[in-house]
Amino acid sequence: MMPINQYGSTDSGLGGAWGGALDFLDLGLNKWAQIEQVNALKDSNPKAQNQLAEVDQQPLPVVHQPAPKPAETMVFGLPQKTVIAGFAVLLVVGLALRGKA
Repeated sequence: MMPINQYGSTDSGLGGAWGGALDFLDLGLNKWAQIEQVNALKDSNPKAQNQLAEVDQQPLPVVHQPAPKPAETMVFGLPQKTVIAGFAVLLVVGLALRGKA
């Protein structure tokens, strides 16, 4: 006889959301196991194995090409020199306004 918890049910105590989550995970694992069984049956088929053996499995030669270098470093979608000049102008204007106050 299963022990009865304080709420009067015989479940494992993981009811509510946890029980639903565990059911969902069990369903997912069962479906995945079925898919793996189907894939194993396909792989055990001699015709499929012969087709795999006929496929040319020679790797393609690797061609090393240098990555193209950008013409100019971009910051926030603008050329870096423009961004630096803009910050410099803002700094000068800010210091000039601070000196007048």
